[in-house]
This record gives sequence, structure tokens and C-alpha cells, in this order.
Amino acid sequence: MLFRSNMQARGADFHKAIVEDLDMMQQMGIEVLRLHLFDTEMSDAQGNLIDNEHLELLDFLIAECNRRSLYFVMTTMAWWGSPSQRPDAFSVLHPKEALLWGAEAKAAEKDYLNQLLTHVNRYTGNPYAKEPCIACYELLNEPTYYSYGQVTSGAEEREITELRQLYADWLEANGLPDNAMTYDAFSCEFAASWANGNLRALREAWARQPAGIAYLAAEKADGFN
Repeated sequence: MLFRSNMQARGADFHKAIVEDLDMMQQMGIEVLRLHLFDTEMSDAQGNLIDNEHLELLDFLIAECNRRSLYFVMTTMAWWGSPSQRPDAFSVLHPKEALLWGAEAKAAEKDYLNQLLTHVNRYTGNPYAKEPCIACYELLNEPTYYSYGQVTSGAEEREITELRQLYADWLEANGLPDNAMTYDAFSCEFAASWANGNLRALREAWARQPAGIAYLAAEKADGFN
């Protein structure tokens, strides 16, 4: 919590800042916002939601948006690190690419989403799934997957070797040759499975708003395409 402590030492009032920012946005005629949640600040390795100062501020922001009839797209997982991130957060422990196919990462994501959407806002008394200001959900900020070049490079990182085995099993099960085109098909299939799994987690938490992703691409690395 170093960043927050430093800001507080300088007299920062985060609740006041939220109110002032929303006042300014309304004066500009803004009606819809995009809100990234820093899951690294309020989750653990298993995806448990941690009720801390970051979640309290999110509760307050949602209550203020409801009061003003402001709406937002909630990006449920930004994956990014921050000065206040928890070292045991699942997004700290797993590369972003592994969130789409890694068994441990996917299980943590689903638990996190369920607990996030069923969390009862201390200011409104509503679970997040029923908050009027949440118009829709983005499942993950800019999900990416390892490129064909990375997977076939012989790299020995645990996440890549595990994905390489999944890809080999998929090729065998489908009787397909190993090439860049079939890898793209494999990646799309696994990405769709991941997205549908997280969508089910939202629906099981009684969230009925639209949900999806805005971007999906292979992560580029030096020498790979």
C-alpha cells in the first residue's frame, strides 16, 4: 500500500477525488465510462476477493455513479501490476497469456468473478451484479496468447511448455498437421472456451448485462510472429 500511504501523507482524500472527478465528467457531458479493475490489488492466488481499501473505494465509486445516473463498462480484470498490488494475486502469479488456458489461472478467474459479482456494496446494499450503473462487462483487458513462433521455439518456460503439450494433444485429437494456420484455429478454440467459461461465471452470479472482449491477439516477441 506504499502508493496510497504516500498519497495520504500528502493529504490526498480519495473519496473527495472521486466526487470531484465525477463532477467534472458530468460537466463535460460524459454519460458512460470504461472502468478497469486492478484485480492485482484485491485478489489472492485462488481468486478470492479481498475486502480492502481498494474494494471500499470501488463500492463508493459505484454508489456515486448510481446517484448521478452515470454508467460504465466494467473491465473485470486489468491484469496490470500497480504499486499497491498483492504479491499473491493470481494475475501477478500468471502471465496474461496463461489466463486463457492455464487450469490454475482459469479456476482462480472464475472464483474471482463469482465473488466480485456477488459482493454486496457497503454503500448501496446491492450485489455488483445488480448495480444499475454497470452497463456491461469486459472479461479481460486486451487478452493475448502466445504466438505460433513462441510455442514452437523450444522455449522452456513452464507456461509455454504446458501450452505446447495442449496444442500437440489437440492436433492429435483432431488429426491435423502442425502449422501456423492450425495453431490459429487451436488458439481461437481455446480463447472461445475461456471466454464462454468466464461468461458462465458471470451468469452464475446472476449478472445479466452483456459481456465480451474488445481485443484478442498473439503477443509479439522478438523474432516471433
